Amino acid sequence: MNDVETRVIPGDVLRRILLEDPALLFRMMGSISLNMHSLMTQIADLKMRSTAERLSMFLIELSDKDEGGDTITLPYDKRIIADKLGMSPETLSRTFAKLKKIGVNTQPGNKVVITNIEELADYCGYSFT
Repeated sequence: MNDVETRVIPGDVLRRILLEDPALLFRMMGSISLNMHSLMTQIADLKMRSTAERLSMFLIELSDKDEGGDTITLPYDKRIIADKLGMSPETLSRTFAKLKKIGVNTQPGNKVVITNIEELADYCGYSFT
């Protein structure tokens, strides 16, 4: 995990800095806009995809491969993954069970074995481009 440092800038100081450097204001607004677009895409994915599709996409994004098989280690506890994917931990377990039929198997130690990344991508409509 990365270290994070937080700093507080009083509103009047920030306002003065932004008035003195309008280019900084535009860069900040651009960054906020990109982050908002990313969040809107995530919300759309949560609403429009099944739990199995969301989990499949998450697993593909954790893998560094676009063909063949792979074994990945989940970066978080399953409860956190379930929250991130908009489901309960119980639903996550049932979803992993569903994905067994297309070659996704959980192993001890938060490991997941994917026998065929391409088949998993086809299943959830994931594009590697």
